[in-house]
Parts: sequence; C-alpha cells; structure tokens
Amino acid sequence: VSAGCSGFGFGTGGSKGTIAVIVKSQGVDYWDTLHLGANDAAAETGYDVYYDAPPTEADLSIQEALIRKAIDMQVKAIVIAPLDAESLNDELALASQAGIPVVKGTAEG
Repeated sequence: VSAGCSGFGFGTGGSKGTIAVIVKSQGVDYWDTLHLGANDAAAETGYDVYYDAPPTEADLSIQEALIRKAIDMQVKAIVIAPLDAESLNDELALASQAGIPVVKGTAEG
C-alpha cells in the first residue's frame, strides 16, 4: 500500500520486532509529534516502528489496507487512531486472530 506514506522510523536495536503505528492522517502536528515519540520509545526499547497514515481523514479504505499490511508484516503490536472504530472491526479482528495486540487511541488530530 502506498498512501503517500510517512514511512518508517526505526529504533536503534530492532531486535525485538516492529510496532505498527497507524494514525488518522498525514501532515498534522499532533500525529507528527506522536511519530517522534514512538521513534524515541523504540530507540529506548529495541523495537522498530512502522508508521503510516492515510493522506486525509477521508481515506478509511487506506487505513484498512494499512492494518492488513501491518498484519502481513507480522508486527508485534498495532497502535491505531482509527478514523472510524466501527468500520475497522473486521481488520482489527484479523489482527487479534493473528495474535497481534491492538491499542486504540481516540485523540483528535
């Protein structure tokens, strides 16, 4: 999936695996700050971060595809700020079935 992605941010170790951080949209200061914090935490804990978002908050299908991509990557966890929590239930259930913990946030960005 290429959503005009924000791309990868990597921690220093990476030996523990990758955490996916999927937010609501690109180019928003709030999400950019969260991205920096995720990279800092990754550097401290030895995880890599896969960070991505749809170009706008109107792109629910892209957020769904990003969840599926994270599942295919066999990430260790998914942290998501869902555009629409109800519409993402199927994708998040697939993550759970794959044994991937999901952390949902509700902050406005």
